[in-house]
Amino acid sequence: MTARGVHAPSEAQAVAARSYALSELRPDSWYDLLPNTSDQVYGGVRAERPRSDRAVYATLGQILTWDGQVARTYYSSSSGGRTEAVEDAWPGSAPIPYLRSVSDPYDTYSPHHDWGPLQLSGTQLAASLGLGNAADSVQVQRDDSWRVESVRFRLASGAVVTRSGARIEEALHLRSTWFSIGELHLATSSRHVTARAANVKGALLQQRSGAGAWRTLRRLDRPAELRVEPRANTAFRVLLPGTSGTSVAVDVAPRLQVRALSPRLLGGEVVPRPDAPVNVWRLERGQWRVVAHPVLDAHGAFRTPLPLRPVDYKVTIAGDGRLAAAERWLHVTRRLLATLRK
Repeated sequence: MTARGVHAPSEAQAVAARSYALSELRPDSWYDLLPNTSDQVYGGVRAERPRSDRAVYATLGQILTWDGQVARTYYSSSSGGRTEAVEDAWPGSAPIPYLRSVSDPYDTYSPHHDWGPLQLSGTQLAASLGLGNAADSVQVQRDDSWRVESVRFRLASGAVVTRSGARIEEALHLRSTWFSIGELHLATSSRHVTARAANVKGALLQQRSGAGAWRTLRRLDRPAELRVEPRANTAFRVLLPGTSGTSVAVDVAPRLQVRALSPRLLGGEVVPRPDAPVNVWRLERGQWRVVAHPVLDAHGAFRTPLPLRPVDYKVTIAGDGRLAAAERWLHVTRRLLATLRK
């Protein structure tokens, strides 16, 4: 490919634009080029500037050629860091030696070099792409220019659905097919929180107690699972910088143990110790009635005098904001009372 006397970037652009215009001439059509992104964006004479005029006149008559023909000098405002081969940009096109995928280290100056992230729930993604069910896993297939050719979704239903990169770009209003799909997962059980990040960088697992600030527990720099056992009511979230992430609230109830120490003494332990009242209830004629108000010591233990009967009892603890409410049942039988008298 040849062009003589071109040095400044603006002059190189002038030569590229002139070459593209000549390569796209259509003698049999009503027009040659469109003034938009279909060809060359041109705002008319009012958009011209002295600098661009100087570049045009400084390169007057200069074009790029390849093998004796005017080169088709496709270009864009941003390559993302690597140009796209013509056969990848327009599937079915024949390869052209000078329109191959090459590194573009200077694209970092572009304000569109990096874009995203776009945050979608599994349900939102399924609805946007017409998947039918939320995806359990994704497999991305890229072309030689590193753009997404297709994505294979394995759904919660077990079905496998494939969508082209172009269709995903259009459906999600992305800027190109050079994207990646990562996963942030957060789930809770009765005692644990499981966080997972896959195919993303810089993910954070954060925790917040009450109305306090979010505190980062750790970074999830690679596919990983983290099991955390919270000790009080809290909330967790997994997020990437620039997103709000997904969060779950976790209500933690204290562990409560109750036992009959003697026919006239009820004991137990509450861990962690809550700042909330404790009540002992007895079932009498199908109705629950409070019969004692145990006082917890500094360690959360209690011993409350109470004549026990062969009926059902329960101990309840109200929630205090830090811990959730809890209760424990105790079934007292005649045999149990006889054993305690010995």
